[in-house]
Amino acid sequence: MHAMTMLRRVVVQTGLACVAAVCLVRSVSGVGVAAPQQKALALYFASPESGGFAGGDAALRKVLVDGLGDHLEYTAEYLDLIRSADSRSQSMMRDYLKARYAGDQFDAIIATSPAVLQFVEADPSLFRDTPASKEELAVAHKKMLEALQPFEAAFVGPYIAGELSIADFTMFPFVRMLARIEARKPGHGIADDRLPPKLRAWKGAIEKLPYYEKTTPPHWKK
Repeated sequence: MHAMTMLRRVVVQTGLACVAAVCLVRSVSGVGVAAPQQKALALYFASPESGGFAGGDAALRKVLVDGLGDHLEYTAEYLDLIRSADSRSQSMMRDYLKARYAGDQFDAIIATSPAVLQFVEADPSLFRDTPASKEELAVAHKKMLEALQPFEAAFVGPYIAGELSIADFTMFPFVRMLARIEARKPGHGIADDRLPPKLRAWKGAIEKLPYYEKTTPPHWKK
């Protein structure tokens, strides 16, 4: 059976009625166990800790593995659109995704809720068939650094709002991700030395907190 046809048919049977669409970026006609490596990206509305998608990712991954076996390269992103509902946060999220996956081409992008589908369709350039050029990456970097300027301007010190607060723990993963992208794909992310000075010092201060290492996901340490 066509793997992606099977996906459309089985997701509801596995309880994933929230799946809004399977967006095929490239044609995957004739995909089967003998096919070359296929790349799939699943986009979720919220983080696993929210409880809204408990078991959902495992079920979706199983559907794809059953259809593609060892030929599947699967990635999941948790957009946390609950906390990133405003246009500025969503713009930053799109800039992050563009930088993170600028060199990747996916055979399938799976929006797991209507809100995620709307988020993806709002920017047709978000996922594309051809890798981003150096010029396009430079534009994306410029936009990201511009998006950080309001936070730099409003910075109180020693942390974002003065004392250490939820504002720091909410903002930090987004800023830290820029360096992670750069480490994994040089030229795609933003190294610490390119961050605005106050945010650069703030990032260093967060990383020196005694519990920082315990809260870092193991795969981020690789």
